[in-house]
Amino acid sequence: MVTKRDLGVGYLIGLGLGVVSVLAGRVLLVPTSTLEALATTFIGFLLAASFVFVGYQLLRSNLADDNVWRVAQWGVIGLIVPTLLFGSLATVVTFRASIVPGLFLLTFLAGGSTGVLIGAVFELRHENAVTHQLNQRNVVLYRILRHNLRNWLNVIIGRTEALDESLDVDVRPHTSRIRSAADHLVTLSDDARRSEQLDGQLTVEPVSLGATVEAGIERVAAETTADAALTDVTLPSDVAVYANAELTVVVEILLRHGVDVVDEPAEIAVAVRPAGHVVRTVITVPDGGTLHEKLQVLAHERETQLDHLDGVDLWVAKWLVTEFGGSLTSREVVDGGSQVCVELARAESAVDSLRYAWLSMGR
Repeated sequence: MVTKRDLGVGYLIGLGLGVVSVLAGRVLLVPTSTLEALATTFIGFLLAASFVFVGYQLLRSNLADDNVWRVAQWGVIGLIVPTLLFGSLATVVTFRASIVPGLFLLTFLAGGSTGVLIGAVFELRHENAVTHQLNQRNVVLYRILRHNLRNWLNVIIGRTEALDESLDVDVRPHTSRIRSAADHLVTLSDDARRSEQLDGQLTVEPVSLGATVEAGIERVAAETTADAALTDVTLPSDVAVYANAELTVVVEILLRHGVDVVDEPAEIAVAVRPAGHVVRTVITVPDGGTLHEKLQVLAHERETQLDHLDGVDLWVAKWLVTEFGGSLTSREVVDGGSQVCVELARAESAVDSLRYAWLSMGR
């Protein structure tokens, strides 16, 4: 089904490519050496290329279909109105015949570019207002999760512990279940507080990936009582990536979920694999693909009533990796397991630094 986004993007890119083709044909078939003609053609190429660039960026953007369509509509208005005005002006003012086609072309393209710019500004202002309102709601919800909910849960946990001392032994499994559920909600509150801190302003610097992964493995191994063993650990001696200390949290989250989903006893493999300008941390879990199915929610970047996660921690892991300029992916391996890959930019040379800076500008 063709959407408004498809129509808007197709119009902008098609217009740009069409004008480029016309200009290229003109250069090849009607060569000219006058300064005015060369300048007109060059500016025409730039303006036409801007349509293609804007269309491509709108295709990659998170703007809604209606927003993209309205930007394209503003582009049409920008094409038509200035061109008609110039046509009216040409009937009153006498121009040198040789420059009239070039002036029409520049007016046509400059008007379209201006229309697209005006439309983009209006739509971005609208999106900014919507985002501001959503941020206000999130602030309130985060406050409830991290403060009010946590305080109430502490009361529940404290009173449940007091009840354990006075109730019969047969009843204590019920209070233990209540305390376990409350502890789970406290953990959820902590994850919500951590996600609130991801405001796009994290400090990213070169860190030792091997040491970071090893620290995460040690913490999970120390706290787990399952038979799942973090064996087959392959860590290079010294590989640096762009991240920060929160990378340990990412490793812990993924390993905890790996431990939770395996059929005991099982072996979880962790390997750090340099690959050119990036380094991949690969976690392989023999779980029948359960973890991979969970992570599909992250791949789709949205939750539904039927397809959702139980907590926030996997989202926190994804958001952290994204803040580092990396990616978090997963796949189901042949023998029925899940393989999770955290890919981060390498940070070991001046070339790596320049490449990371360039990629960061495009995010």
